[in-house]
Amino acid sequence: MMMSVLCFAAALSVQPHILMLAVDDLGWADVGYQGGNLPSPNIDNLAKTGIKLARYYTQPVCSPTRSSFMTGRYPFNTGMQHMDTVMPGSKAGIPLDVNTLPEYLRNSGYATYMIGKWHCGYSQWAQTPTERGFQHYLGYMQAMGDYYNHTVAFKDVKGYDFWLDKTASVPVGEYSIDAFMKKAKEYLQMIVDGNSPSFLYFAHQNIHIPLENPPTVNPLCSNVSPTGRQIYCNMMNAADNATGELVNMYKDLGLWDNTLMIFTTDNGGMVNASMSGASGALYSTGSNWPLRGGKTTLFDGGVRGVGFLQGGDNIIPSN
Repeated sequence: MMMSVLCFAAALSVQPHILMLAVDDLGWADVGYQGGNLPSPNIDNLAKTGIKLARYYTQPVCSPTRSSFMTGRYPFNTGMQHMDTVMPGSKAGIPLDVNTLPEYLRNSGYATYMIGKWHCGYSQWAQTPTERGFQHYLGYMQAMGDYYNHTVAFKDVKGYDFWLDKTASVPVGEYSIDAFMKKAKEYLQMIVDGNSPSFLYFAHQNIHIPLENPPTVNPLCSNVSPTGRQIYCNMMNAADNATGELVNMYKDLGLWDNTLMIFTTDNGGMVNASMSGASGALYSTGSNWPLRGGKTTLFDGGVRGVGFLQGGDNIIPSN
């Protein structure tokens, strides 16, 4: 998909801003426009007025898909075909001799920014975002972490995983998406001031486990059951609110008319997953109904992704 998008952008008379939004583990039926029961009005409206990718396929887990986002290559061509993703302590990563999308874009005059989940290698600085084409980065390197204290645990080791470029910068007590949105506002102002085309890759932590409610919950989620799905509903609604807010930022700053937006999941929804740390496992998080299977499987529920394209009038005319 990424190479197709680049070809599309190259055909335009003016280099567009490119906004790529990825929601982690978003299931087929986790958005309203797909018939789901979670409130996602902003995403629904963007999809319905954009170009829905009805036959769009991803890899079954995080790292392989994300490596493809960054390289435009199937993961088995780059050694990133990990069925258990890039685990903590792994030396795996996008090969250093394989160019990435942000590297190509920088060579074409783009300013490049990233927010959120990397998960494409972190055993050496050379594998990390600011060494792989991004000029600015705020986020975390591993697969998952606590949404408030930003720690990740593996076996008997636990540590912080939250970075500003190459510096540990842990907003303890602040929900991840709130920290991300503050930085997005800063980055967009830098884009305006820089007066050059931009690429912003915003890879949400939501709605990956652990299931943790955001500071503000949506009353509409109180009718969703079981408890795990209710928390998941609030997490999805936080991602939806952030999506709407981000698009409005682009509009308010006069960037939207020349922006191409790509919205995607990284794989199908995670079903029958427990909430770590709870007294008793909470199940039924993601939903891929009516598709069979979920994340980690090669059934449609694991690899048929939620995705669409949007953009301003100079990119995707309203008519």
